[in-house]
Amino acid sequence: MFFALGYITRKVTKKYSEQKKAAVVDFNIMAFVFENEKFALRIFQQWQSDFEKNDTKEQLRIAIIEGDIPGQPIGYTIHLTSNPEVVLKNADVSEIRDGQVKMATICRFQRMQSSEALTRFKSVYFNSHEFYIMPALYDRGTPSNIHPYTNLSILKRDIYFRNAKDISKSDLDSVIFRAQQ
Repeated sequence: MFFALGYITRKVTKKYSEQKKAAVVDFNIMAFVFENEKFALRIFQQWQSDFEKNDTKEQLRIAIIEGDIPGQPIGYTIHLTSNPEVVLKNADVSEIRDGQVKMATICRFQRMQSSEALTRFKSVYFNSHEFYIMPALYDRGTPSNIHPYTNLSILKRDIYFRNAKDISKSDLDSVIFRAQQ
């Protein structure tokens, strides 16, 4: 699996007072691109079952980390993990010992080359404060190669834009550095 940033431009009709007006709106997309369609569909169908079409509790935490990382090409990193604050809220109280909870999370991150796509994504996000995650299928045999499944999209509102130099060793996003050791 890898990540791809993009957007969809759609004409939508909104009601302003008594009048309906058409507007062209950009929707940000963060596609999770798979080569295995069955795997992609199973993950997003489960997520839609867990979160519905809107991750209002922000159970998935997504960070985009810009800046230099030793041993990595110039670019940015997308880091996807469970949101530890939500995990703690949902923790079984009987498992808390001495005020601490042991927690294991699975994460995925990928280094991306800097591109106009990130600049566009940030611009649209800072205007709308929302984006969609969705699965997409990577097909080597077709000209456009990436085919999103918009019917499995999930609306997200929170994303963490960070700089690598601001991440300490104990930070949740520090895993992007440890991978190089």
